[in-house]
Amino acid sequence: MDHKELLAPLAAIAAAKAGPTAYYRVLTRNADPLLAMSGWLGLIRRDEVRLSDQPALLPLCIHRGLRDAAFKYFTDLFEPELARAVARCELATTADLPQQLMLATVDDDRKAMREAELAIFMATGDTFHLKAAAQHADALGGWRMALPDLVRPVAVNPWDAATVNSLGNMLESANEFDLLKEVAGTLRPVAGLVEILDRFEATALFEQGQVEACIRKLDAMDARQANAKVKAPPSAFTHRLRAMVAERQGNYKDAFRQYGAMNRLDAPAYGKSTGYVAAIQTANGLAIPPLPPAGRDDIVMMLGFPRSGTTLLENAIAAHPDVETFEEIPSIQAVRLHIERGYARLTDERPGSKELFLAARESFYREIARRQKKQGATVFVDKMPIRAMMAPFLSKMFPDQKYIFSIRHPYDVAMSCFQQRFKPNPAMANFLNLVDTIKLYDISMTNWFSTFDLQSTNVCYVRYDELVTEFRETTGRVVDFLGLEWDSEIQNFAQKAESRATRTPSYQKVRQGLSIGVQSKWRNYDFIFKAKEAEPLTKWAKFFGYETV
Repeated sequence: MDHKELLAPLAAIAAAKAGPTAYYRVLTRNADPLLAMSGWLGLIRRDEVRLSDQPALLPLCIHRGLRDAAFKYFTDLFEPELARAVARCELATTADLPQQLMLATVDDDRKAMREAELAIFMATGDTFHLKAAAQHADALGGWRMALPDLVRPVAVNPWDAATVNSLGNMLESANEFDLLKEVAGTLRPVAGLVEILDRFEATALFEQGQVEACIRKLDAMDARQANAKVKAPPSAFTHRLRAMVAERQGNYKDAFRQYGAMNRLDAPAYGKSTGYVAAIQTANGLAIPPLPPAGRDDIVMMLGFPRSGTTLLENAIAAHPDVETFEEIPSIQAVRLHIERGYARLTDERPGSKELFLAARESFYREIARRQKKQGATVFVDKMPIRAMMAPFLSKMFPDQKYIFSIRHPYDVAMSCFQQRFKPNPAMANFLNLVDTIKLYDISMTNWFSTFDLQSTNVCYVRYDELVTEFRETTGRVVDFLGLEWDSEIQNFAQKAESRATRTPSYQKVRQGLSIGVQSKWRNYDFIFKAKEAEPLTKWAKFFGYETV
Protein backbone atom coordinates (compact mmCIF):
# COMPACT_ATOMS: atom_id res chain seq x y z
CA MET A 1 0.00 0.00 0.00
CA ASP A 2 1.56 3.34 -1.06
CA HIS A 3 1.56 6.59 0.92
CA LYS A 4 -1.31 8.06 -1.06
CA GLU A 5 -3.57 5.15 -0.17
CA LEU A 6 -2.50 5.14 3.49
CA LEU A 7 -3.31 8.83 3.82
CA ALA A 8 -6.51 8.70 1.76
CA PRO A 9 -8.73 9.79 4.69
CA LEU A 10 -6.84 13.09 4.69
CA ALA A 11 -7.73 13.87 1.08
CA ALA A 12 -10.01 16.75 2.08
CA ILE A 13 -7.45 18.46 4.33
CA ALA A 14 -6.68 21.17 1.78
CA ALA A 15 -10.17 22.56 2.46
CA ALA A 16 -9.20 23.13 6.10
CA LYS A 17 -7.30 26.23 5.01
CA ALA A 18 -10.68 27.93 4.60
CA GLY A 19 -11.71 26.90 8.11
CA PRO A 20 -13.67 24.10 9.82
CA THR A 21 -16.98 24.78 8.09
CA ALA A 22 -15.51 24.50 4.61
CA TYR A 23 -13.58 21.38 5.62
CA TYR A 24 -16.54 19.58 7.17
CA ARG A 25 -18.73 20.36 4.17
CA VAL A 26 -16.20 18.68 1.88
CA LEU A 27 -15.97 15.76 4.33
CA THR A 28 -19.73 15.12 4.08
CA ARG A 29 -19.15 14.01 0.49
CA ASN A 30 -16.55 11.41 1.41
CA ALA A 31 -17.24 7.85 0.23
CA ASP A 32 -16.36 6.50 3.68
CA PRO A 33 -19.61 6.62 5.74
CA LEU A 34 -17.60 7.14 8.91
CA LEU A 35 -15.94 10.28 7.53
CA ALA A 36 -19.11 11.55 5.83
CA MET A 37 -21.03 11.18 9.09
CA SER A 38 -18.23 13.01 10.91
CA GLY A 39 -18.54 15.85 8.41
CA TRP A 40 -22.24 16.25 9.19
CA LEU A 41 -21.58 16.09 12.94
CA GLY A 42 -18.98 18.82 12.52
CA LEU A 43 -21.48 21.04 10.68
CA ILE A 44 -24.16 20.38 13.29
CA ARG A 45 -21.82 21.35 16.12
CA ARG A 46 -21.01 24.57 14.28
CA ASP A 47 -24.68 25.30 13.46
CA GLU A 48 -23.84 25.26 9.74
CA VAL A 49 -26.37 22.74 8.39
CA ARG A 50 -28.71 24.21 5.79
CA LEU A 51 -32.30 23.09 5.40
CA SER A 52 -31.47 22.12 1.86
CA ASP A 53 -28.87 19.67 3.19
CA GLN A 54 -31.48 17.24 4.48
CA PRO A 55 -31.66 14.99 1.37
CA ALA A 56 -27.91 14.35 1.59
CA LEU A 57 -27.94 14.00 5.38
CA LEU A 58 -30.88 11.58 5.76
CA PRO A 59 -29.24 8.45 4.26
CA LEU A 60 -26.55 8.59 6.93
CA CYS A 61 -29.11 8.90 9.73
CA ILE A 62 -29.22 5.11 9.79
CA HIS A 63 -26.31 5.58 12.21
CA ARG A 64 -27.54 6.51 15.67
CA GLY A 65 -24.73 9.00 16.31
CA LEU A 66 -25.91 11.20 13.44
CA ARG A 67 -29.63 10.48 13.82
CA ASP A 68 -29.64 11.64 17.46
CA ALA A 69 -27.63 14.76 16.71
CA ALA A 70 -29.69 15.68 13.63
CA PHE A 71 -33.01 15.12 15.43
CA LYS A 72 -32.00 17.45 18.26
CA TYR A 73 -30.67 20.00 15.75
CA PHE A 74 -33.89 20.22 13.72
CA THR A 75 -36.04 20.11 16.85
CA ASP A 76 -34.12 23.04 18.33
CA LEU A 77 -34.69 24.91 15.06
CA PHE A 78 -38.47 24.34 15.40
CA GLU A 79 -38.50 22.31 12.18
CA PRO A 80 -40.81 19.42 13.21
CA GLU A 81 -41.17 17.89 9.74
CA LEU A 82 -37.43 17.72 9.23
CA ALA A 83 -37.05 16.26 12.73
CA ARG A 84 -39.81 13.74 11.97
CA ALA A 85 -38.04 12.62 8.78
CA VAL A 86 -34.86 12.05 10.75
CA ALA A 87 -36.70 10.16 13.49
CA ARG A 88 -38.24 7.79 10.93
CA CYS A 89 -34.81 6.61 9.71
CA GLU A 90 -34.34 2.96 10.63
CA LEU A 91 -31.05 2.23 12.30
CA ALA A 92 -28.44 0.09 10.55
CA THR A 93 -28.07 -1.97 13.72
CA THR A 94 -29.95 -2.46 16.95
CA ALA A 95 -27.22 -4.63 18.45
CA ASP A 96 -26.15 -4.13 22.05
CA LEU A 97 -22.77 -2.67 21.14
CA PRO A 98 -21.54 -2.02 24.71
CA GLN A 99 -22.26 -5.67 25.49
CA GLN A 100 -20.28 -6.77 22.44
CA LEU A 101 -17.34 -4.66 23.61
CA MET A 102 -17.59 -6.04 27.14
CA LEU A 103 -17.52 -9.66 25.98
CA ALA A 104 -14.67 -9.00 23.55
CA THR A 105 -12.71 -7.34 26.36
CA VAL A 106 -13.19 -10.30 28.68
CA ASP A 107 -11.89 -12.59 25.92
CA ASP A 108 -9.08 -10.15 24.99
CA ASP A 109 -10.37 -10.47 21.42
CA ARG A 110 -8.74 -7.46 19.79
CA LYS A 111 -10.42 -7.95 16.42
CA ALA A 112 -13.88 -7.94 18.01
CA MET A 113 -12.90 -5.06 20.29
CA ARG A 114 -11.82 -2.98 17.30
CA GLU A 115 -15.05 -3.71 15.42
CA ALA A 116 -17.15 -2.87 18.47
CA GLU A 117 -15.32 0.43 19.03
CA LEU A 118 -15.89 1.47 15.40
CA ALA A 119 -19.57 0.55 15.66
CA ILE A 120 -19.90 2.49 18.90
CA PHE A 121 -18.37 5.52 17.22
CA MET A 122 -21.05 5.33 14.52
CA ALA A 123 -23.64 5.11 17.30
CA THR A 124 -22.28 7.99 19.37
CA GLY A 125 -19.95 10.14 17.29
CA ASP A 126 -17.46 10.09 20.17
CA THR A 127 -13.94 10.06 18.70
CA PHE A 128 -12.62 8.31 21.82
CA HIS A 129 -13.86 5.09 20.24
CA LEU A 130 -11.98 5.75 17.00
CA LYS A 131 -8.75 6.12 18.94
CA ALA A 132 -9.50 2.97 20.93
CA ALA A 133 -10.07 1.09 17.66
CA ALA A 134 -6.60 2.18 16.49
CA GLN A 135 -5.04 0.79 19.69
CA HIS A 136 -6.71 -2.57 19.13
CA ALA A 137 -5.58 -2.58 15.49
CA ASP A 138 -2.01 -1.94 16.66
CA ALA A 139 -2.24 -4.91 19.02
CA LEU A 140 -3.59 -7.05 16.18
CA GLY A 141 -1.11 -6.27 13.46
CA GLY A 142 1.25 -3.46 14.36
CA TRP A 143 1.53 -0.01 12.89
CA ARG A 144 0.51 -0.94 9.32
CA MET A 145 -2.84 -2.23 10.49
CA ALA A 146 -3.31 0.61 12.98
CA LEU A 147 -2.37 3.47 10.67
CA PRO A 148 -5.67 3.70 8.75
CA ASP A 149 -7.57 3.64 12.05
CA LEU A 150 -5.40 6.43 13.45
CA VAL A 151 -5.54 8.55 10.29
CA ARG A 152 -9.34 8.60 10.43
CA PRO A 153 -9.66 10.38 13.82
CA VAL A 154 -7.20 12.95 12.48
CA ALA A 155 -9.50 13.39 9.48
CA VAL A 156 -12.53 13.63 11.78
CA ASN A 157 -10.92 16.45 13.77
CA PRO A 158 -7.61 17.64 12.30
CA TRP A 159 -7.48 20.44 14.91
CA ASP A 160 -7.05 17.88 17.70
CA ALA A 161 -3.32 18.23 18.39
CA ALA A 162 -3.16 15.17 20.67
CA THR A 163 -4.45 12.83 17.96
CA VAL A 164 -2.14 14.33 15.36
CA ASN A 165 0.75 13.84 17.77
CA SER A 166 -0.23 10.18 18.29
CA LEU A 167 -0.10 9.64 14.55
CA GLY A 168 3.38 11.14 14.40
CA ASN A 169 4.60 9.04 17.33
CA MET A 170 3.40 5.87 15.61
CA LEU A 171 5.24 6.69 12.40
CA GLU A 172 8.40 7.59 14.30
CA SER A 173 8.39 4.28 16.20
CA ALA A 174 7.87 2.48 12.88
CA ASN A 175 10.90 4.27 11.34
CA GLU A 176 8.62 5.61 8.60
CA PHE A 177 10.20 9.03 8.30
CA ASP A 178 9.26 9.66 4.65
CA LEU A 179 5.65 9.08 5.64
CA LEU A 180 6.10 11.29 8.70
CA LYS A 181 7.24 14.15 6.47
CA GLU A 182 4.36 13.53 4.09
CA VAL A 183 1.86 13.71 6.97
CA ALA A 184 3.43 17.00 8.05
CA GLY A 185 3.10 18.40 4.56
CA THR A 186 -0.47 17.17 4.16
CA LEU A 187 -1.63 18.76 7.42
CA ARG A 188 -0.03 22.18 6.81
CA PRO A 189 -3.38 23.79 5.82
CA VAL A 190 -4.74 23.11 9.34
CA ALA A 191 -4.41 26.12 11.60
CA GLY A 192 -2.75 25.66 14.96
CA LEU A 193 -0.56 22.67 14.11
CA VAL A 194 2.61 24.45 13.03
CA GLU A 195 4.64 23.47 16.11
CA ILE A 196 3.67 19.79 15.94
CA LEU A 197 4.27 19.56 12.19
CA ASP A 198 7.64 21.25 12.53
CA ARG A 199 8.51 18.65 15.17
CA PHE A 200 7.59 15.89 12.72
CA GLU A 201 9.82 17.37 10.04
CA ALA A 202 12.72 18.02 12.43
CA THR A 203 12.55 14.42 13.68
CA ALA A 204 12.48 13.04 10.15
CA LEU A 205 15.45 15.19 9.13
CA PHE A 206 17.49 13.99 12.11
CA GLU A 207 16.65 10.32 11.66
CA GLN A 208 17.48 10.51 7.95
CA GLY A 209 20.92 11.88 8.77
CA GLN A 210 20.27 15.51 7.82
CA VAL A 211 21.55 16.89 11.13
CA GLU A 212 22.34 20.41 9.92
CA ALA A 213 18.89 20.74 8.36
CA CYS A 214 17.38 19.50 11.62
CA ILE A 215 19.30 22.17 13.56
CA ARG A 216 18.08 24.88 11.18
CA LYS A 217 14.51 23.70 11.68
CA LEU A 218 14.91 23.74 15.48
CA ASP A 219 16.50 27.20 15.36
CA ALA A 220 13.62 28.48 13.24
CA MET A 221 11.13 27.05 15.74
CA ASP A 222 12.94 28.75 18.62
CA ALA A 223 13.06 32.06 16.73
CA ARG A 224 9.35 31.91 16.00
CA GLN A 225 8.61 31.31 19.66
CA ALA A 226 10.87 34.17 20.71
CA ASN A 227 8.93 36.55 18.48
CA ALA A 228 5.47 35.22 19.31
CA LYS A 229 3.07 37.49 21.20
CA VAL A 230 1.74 34.49 23.13
CA LYS A 231 4.55 32.24 24.26
CA ALA A 232 3.99 28.49 24.03
CA PRO A 233 5.18 26.45 27.01
CA PRO A 234 8.67 24.91 26.69
CA SER A 235 8.68 21.64 24.76
CA ALA A 236 10.12 18.43 26.19
CA PHE A 237 10.25 17.17 22.62
CA THR A 238 12.56 20.00 21.56
CA HIS A 239 14.93 19.30 24.44
CA ARG A 240 14.99 15.61 23.50
CA LEU A 241 15.79 16.32 19.87
CA ARG A 242 18.41 18.91 20.86
CA ALA A 243 19.97 16.25 23.11
CA MET A 244 20.07 13.73 20.27
CA VAL A 245 21.70 16.31 18.00
CA ALA A 246 24.27 17.12 20.70
CA GLU A 247 25.05 13.40 21.04
CA ARG A 248 25.50 13.07 17.29
CA GLN A 249 27.93 16.01 17.39
CA GLY A 250 29.86 14.61 20.36
CA ASN A 251 28.76 17.28 22.84
CA TYR A 252 27.74 14.92 25.63
CA LYS A 253 27.61 17.40 28.50
CA ASP A 254 25.11 19.50 26.56
CA ALA A 255 23.18 16.35 25.65
CA PHE A 256 22.96 15.41 29.34
CA ARG A 257 21.72 18.91 30.17
CA GLN A 258 19.05 18.73 27.46
CA TYR A 259 17.83 15.31 28.62
CA GLY A 260 17.55 16.70 32.15
CA ALA A 261 15.47 19.63 30.90
CA MET A 262 13.23 17.19 29.00
CA ASN A 263 12.58 15.14 32.12
CA ARG A 264 11.86 18.18 34.28
CA LEU A 265 9.18 19.29 31.83
CA ASP A 266 7.68 15.78 31.70
CA ALA A 267 7.75 15.28 35.48
CA PRO A 268 4.29 16.66 36.36
CA ALA A 269 2.61 13.96 34.25
CA TYR A 270 4.27 11.11 36.16
CA GLY A 271 3.34 11.73 39.75
CA LYS A 272 5.55 10.80 42.71
CA SER A 273 8.01 7.95 42.40
CA THR A 274 8.39 6.99 46.07
CA GLY A 275 5.11 5.11 46.39
CA TYR A 276 6.10 2.56 43.76
CA VAL A 277 9.18 1.29 45.60
CA ALA A 278 7.32 1.19 48.92
CA ALA A 279 4.50 -0.89 47.42
CA ILE A 280 6.95 -3.38 45.91
CA GLN A 281 8.86 -3.77 49.15
CA THR A 282 5.59 -4.34 51.01
CA ALA A 283 4.70 -7.14 48.59
CA ASN A 284 8.17 -8.66 49.01
CA GLY A 285 7.71 -8.69 52.78
CA LEU A 286 4.37 -10.51 52.79
CA ALA A 287 4.21 -13.55 55.07
CA ILE A 288 3.34 -16.13 52.43
CA PRO A 289 3.11 -19.71 53.68
CA PRO A 290 5.06 -22.39 51.77
CA LEU A 291 3.17 -23.13 48.54
CA PRO A 292 3.44 -26.27 46.45
CA PRO A 293 5.05 -26.08 42.99
CA ALA A 294 2.64 -24.96 40.30
CA GLY A 295 4.08 -27.36 37.72
CA ARG A 296 3.71 -24.86 34.87
CA ASP A 297 6.91 -25.26 32.86
CA ASP A 298 5.02 -23.90 29.86
CA ILE A 299 5.00 -20.37 31.33
CA VAL A 300 8.25 -18.41 31.63
CA MET A 301 8.73 -14.90 33.02
CA MET A 302 11.10 -12.51 31.24
CA LEU A 303 12.56 -9.74 33.34
CA GLY A 304 15.75 -7.83 34.19
CA PHE A 305 15.43 -4.03 34.07
CA PRO A 306 14.01 -1.60 31.50
CA ARG A 307 16.39 -0.90 28.60
CA SER A 308 18.34 -4.12 29.19
CA GLY A 309 17.52 -5.72 25.84
CA THR A 310 14.32 -7.50 26.87
CA THR A 311 12.28 -6.12 23.95
CA LEU A 312 14.87 -7.31 21.42
CA LEU A 313 15.02 -10.76 23.00
CA GLU A 314 11.25 -11.02 23.38
CA ASN A 315 10.70 -10.20 19.70
CA ALA A 316 13.34 -12.74 18.70
CA ILE A 317 11.81 -15.66 20.57
CA ALA A 318 8.27 -14.55 19.66
CA ALA A 319 9.20 -15.37 16.06
CA HIS A 320 9.49 -19.05 17.05
CA PRO A 321 6.30 -20.84 15.94
CA ASP A 322 5.95 -22.62 19.30
CA VAL A 323 6.32 -19.49 21.45
CA GLU A 324 3.77 -16.83 22.30
CA THR A 325 4.93 -13.80 24.24
CA PHE A 326 2.99 -11.25 26.26
CA GLU A 327 4.47 -7.81 26.68
CA GLU A 328 3.91 -5.95 29.93
CA ILE A 329 0.48 -7.30 30.76
CA PRO A 330 -0.91 -6.89 34.32
CA SER A 331 -0.62 -10.57 35.22
CA ILE A 332 1.16 -10.07 38.55
CA GLN A 333 -1.07 -7.09 39.26
CA ALA A 334 -3.98 -9.55 39.22
CA VAL A 335 -2.19 -11.66 41.85
CA ARG A 336 -1.44 -8.70 44.09
CA LEU A 337 -4.97 -7.35 43.78
CA HIS A 338 -6.41 -10.71 44.77
CA ILE A 339 -4.32 -10.59 47.93
CA GLU A 340 -4.56 -6.89 48.74
CA ARG A 341 -8.25 -6.34 48.16
CA GLY A 342 -9.29 -9.11 50.50
CA TYR A 343 -10.97 -11.50 48.11
CA ALA A 344 -11.12 -13.82 51.11
CA ARG A 345 -14.32 -11.99 52.05
CA LEU A 346 -16.01 -13.39 48.94
CA THR A 347 -14.87 -16.99 49.36
CA ASP A 348 -13.95 -19.48 52.03
CA GLU A 349 -10.33 -18.26 51.90
CA ARG A 350 -8.93 -16.75 55.08
CA PRO A 351 -6.57 -13.75 55.10
CA GLY A 352 -3.01 -15.06 55.12
CA SER A 353 -4.11 -18.64 54.44
CA LYS A 354 -2.49 -20.94 51.93
CA GLU A 355 -5.83 -21.13 50.11
CA LEU A 356 -5.85 -17.36 49.58
CA PHE A 357 -2.38 -17.32 48.03
CA LEU A 358 -3.07 -20.34 45.86
CA ALA A 359 -6.22 -18.68 44.57
CA ALA A 360 -4.23 -15.50 43.93
CA ARG A 361 -1.66 -17.52 41.99
CA GLU A 362 -4.39 -18.97 39.80
CA SER A 363 -5.39 -15.45 38.78
CA PHE A 364 -1.95 -15.14 37.15
CA TYR A 365 -2.55 -18.23 35.03
CA ARG A 366 -6.03 -17.01 34.10
CA GLU A 367 -4.58 -13.74 32.81
CA ILE A 368 -2.09 -15.64 30.66
CA ALA A 369 -4.73 -18.09 29.39
CA ARG A 370 -7.25 -15.46 28.29
CA ARG A 371 -4.62 -13.74 26.15
CA GLN A 372 -3.42 -16.86 24.34
CA LYS A 373 -4.08 -16.49 20.63
CA LYS A 374 -1.18 -18.04 18.73
CA GLN A 375 -2.12 -21.34 17.13
CA GLY A 376 0.30 -24.14 17.98
CA ALA A 377 2.12 -22.29 20.75
CA THR A 378 3.25 -24.52 23.61
CA VAL A 379 5.43 -22.08 25.58
CA PHE A 380 4.22 -18.72 26.87
CA VAL A 381 6.57 -15.93 27.91
CA ASP A 382 5.34 -13.14 30.17
CA LYS A 383 7.68 -10.14 29.77
CA MET A 384 7.83 -7.41 32.41
CA PRO A 385 11.44 -6.26 32.95
CA ILE A 386 10.99 -4.26 36.14
CA ARG A 387 9.33 -7.23 37.83
CA ALA A 388 12.83 -8.32 38.93
CA MET A 389 12.26 -6.01 41.89
CA MET A 390 9.67 -8.49 43.12
CA ALA A 391 12.02 -11.47 43.31
CA PRO A 392 11.26 -12.31 46.99
CA PHE A 393 7.51 -12.19 46.30
CA LEU A 394 7.83 -14.25 43.11
CA SER A 395 9.99 -16.91 44.72
CA LYS A 396 7.35 -17.47 47.41
CA MET A 397 4.31 -17.35 45.13
CA PHE A 398 5.90 -19.38 42.29
CA PRO A 399 8.53 -21.65 43.89
CA ASP A 400 9.29 -23.57 40.66
CA GLN A 401 9.00 -20.64 38.22
CA LYS A 402 11.39 -20.39 35.25
CA TYR A 403 12.85 -17.01 34.29
CA ILE A 404 14.76 -15.35 31.48
CA PHE A 405 16.81 -12.48 32.93
CA SER A 406 18.40 -9.85 30.67
CA ILE A 407 21.68 -8.18 31.67
CA ARG A 408 23.23 -5.07 30.14
CA HIS A 409 26.02 -2.81 31.37
CA PRO A 410 24.48 -0.94 34.34
CA TYR A 411 25.88 2.39 33.12
CA ASP A 412 24.17 1.96 29.76
CA VAL A 413 20.92 0.83 31.39
CA ALA A 414 20.73 3.84 33.70
CA MET A 415 21.65 6.34 30.99
CA SER A 416 19.18 4.83 28.51
CA CYS A 417 16.33 4.95 31.06
CA PHE A 418 17.14 8.59 31.81
CA GLN A 419 17.03 9.42 28.09
CA GLN A 420 13.63 7.88 27.31
CA ARG A 421 10.17 9.39 27.42
CA PHE A 422 8.24 6.48 28.90
CA LYS A 423 4.50 6.26 29.26
CA PRO A 424 3.79 8.10 32.54
CA ASN A 425 3.24 5.87 35.56
CA PRO A 426 4.66 5.71 39.12
CA ALA A 427 7.37 3.19 38.18
CA MET A 428 8.68 5.22 35.25
CA ALA A 429 8.70 8.36 37.42
CA ASN A 430 11.94 6.97 38.87
CA PHE A 431 13.69 7.62 35.55
CA LEU A 432 13.16 11.38 35.52
CA ASN A 433 16.52 11.96 37.21
CA LEU A 434 19.64 9.85 37.27
CA VAL A 435 19.87 9.60 41.06
CA ASP A 436 16.45 7.94 41.33
CA THR A 437 17.24 5.74 38.34
CA ILE A 438 20.41 4.47 40.02
CA LYS A 439 18.58 3.85 43.29
CA LEU A 440 15.87 1.85 41.55
CA TYR A 441 18.42 -0.22 39.66
CA ASP A 442 20.31 -0.97 42.87
CA ILE A 443 17.13 -2.00 44.69
CA SER A 444 16.05 -4.19 41.78
CA MET A 445 19.37 -6.03 41.46
CA THR A 446 19.70 -6.36 45.23
CA ASN A 447 16.23 -7.90 45.50
CA TRP A 448 16.91 -10.29 42.65
CA PHE A 449 20.39 -11.49 43.59
CA SER A 450 19.51 -11.86 47.25
CA THR A 451 16.91 -14.38 46.02
CA PHE A 452 18.61 -15.99 43.01
CA ASP A 453 22.22 -16.19 41.85
CA LEU A 454 24.03 -16.38 38.53
CA GLN A 455 24.11 -20.18 38.77
CA SER A 456 20.37 -20.68 39.42
CA THR A 457 19.17 -23.49 37.18
CA ASN A 458 15.69 -22.03 36.80
CA VAL A 459 17.09 -18.75 35.42
CA CYS A 460 18.46 -18.23 31.92
CA TYR A 461 20.71 -15.15 31.98
CA VAL A 462 21.12 -13.30 28.69
CA ARG A 463 23.66 -10.53 28.16
CA TYR A 464 22.54 -7.86 25.73
CA ASP A 465 25.97 -7.49 24.15
CA GLU A 466 26.12 -11.24 23.46
CA LEU A 467 22.57 -11.23 22.10
CA VAL A 468 23.58 -8.64 19.49
CA THR A 469 27.03 -9.98 18.60
CA GLU A 470 26.36 -13.73 18.99
CA PHE A 471 22.67 -13.80 18.09
CA ARG A 472 22.38 -17.42 16.89
CA GLU A 473 24.25 -18.91 19.82
CA THR A 474 22.51 -16.76 22.43
CA THR A 475 18.96 -17.24 21.18
CA GLY A 476 19.75 -20.93 20.71
CA ARG A 477 20.61 -21.17 24.40
CA VAL A 478 17.30 -19.47 25.29
CA VAL A 479 15.35 -21.83 23.03
CA ASP A 480 17.06 -24.80 24.71
CA PHE A 481 16.06 -23.40 28.09
CA LEU A 482 12.46 -23.27 26.88
CA GLY A 483 12.68 -26.94 25.93
CA LEU A 484 12.29 -26.27 22.20
CA GLU A 485 14.24 -26.82 19.00
CA TRP A 486 15.84 -23.93 17.15
CA ASP A 487 13.75 -22.45 14.33
CA SER A 488 15.15 -20.23 11.57
CA GLU A 489 12.12 -17.92 11.84
CA ILE A 490 13.85 -16.37 14.85
CA GLN A 491 16.28 -14.70 12.46
CA ASN A 492 13.35 -12.85 10.85
CA PHE A 493 12.33 -11.15 14.10
CA ALA A 494 12.80 -7.60 12.77
CA GLN A 495 10.31 -8.13 9.94
CA LYS A 496 7.84 -9.81 12.28
CA ALA A 497 8.15 -6.88 14.71
CA GLU A 498 6.50 -4.73 12.03
CA SER A 499 3.21 -6.49 12.77
CA ARG A 500 3.46 -6.23 16.55
CA ALA A 501 2.08 -3.54 18.81
CA THR A 502 4.41 -0.72 19.84
CA ARG A 503 4.38 -0.96 23.63
CA THR A 504 7.84 0.33 24.54
CA PRO A 505 10.31 2.93 23.18
CA SER A 506 12.61 0.05 22.15
CA TYR A 507 10.53 -0.89 19.11
CA GLN A 508 12.08 1.79 16.92
CA LYS A 509 15.43 0.03 17.23
CA VAL A 510 14.08 -3.53 17.26
CA ARG A 511 12.58 -2.91 13.82
CA GLN A 512 16.09 -2.09 12.58
CA GLY A 513 17.19 -5.63 13.40
CA LEU A 514 20.74 -6.48 14.46
CA SER A 515 22.09 -3.48 12.54
CA ILE A 516 21.56 -1.46 15.72
CA GLY A 517 24.79 -2.86 17.14
CA VAL A 518 25.61 -3.12 20.83
CA GLN A 519 24.32 0.42 21.62
CA SER A 520 26.85 1.20 24.36
CA LYS A 521 27.13 4.92 25.14
CA TRP A 522 28.34 5.00 28.70
CA ARG A 523 31.94 5.93 27.84
CA ASN A 524 30.65 9.17 26.32
CA TYR A 525 29.05 10.00 29.66
CA ASP A 526 31.85 8.78 31.94
CA PHE A 527 31.81 12.16 33.72
CA ILE A 528 28.46 11.09 35.20
CA PHE A 529 29.57 7.66 36.37
CA LYS A 530 32.63 8.98 38.17
CA ALA A 531 30.33 10.75 40.64
CA LYS A 532 29.70 9.26 44.08
CA GLU A 533 25.98 8.83 43.33
CA ALA A 534 26.90 6.32 40.58
CA GLU A 535 28.81 3.97 42.90
CA PRO A 536 25.94 1.42 43.06
CA LEU A 537 26.13 1.07 39.28
CA THR A 538 29.87 0.51 39.45
CA LYS A 539 29.31 -2.18 42.08
CA TRP A 540 26.89 -4.05 39.81
CA ALA A 541 29.05 -3.54 36.72
CA LYS A 542 31.90 -5.29 38.54
CA PHE A 543 29.50 -8.02 39.69
CA PHE A 544 28.58 -8.74 36.07
CA GLY A 545 32.18 -8.48 34.90
CA TYR A 546 31.87 -5.25 32.90
CA GLU A 547 34.49 -2.53 32.54
CA THR A 548 34.03 0.42 34.91
CA VAL A 549 35.23 4.03 35.18
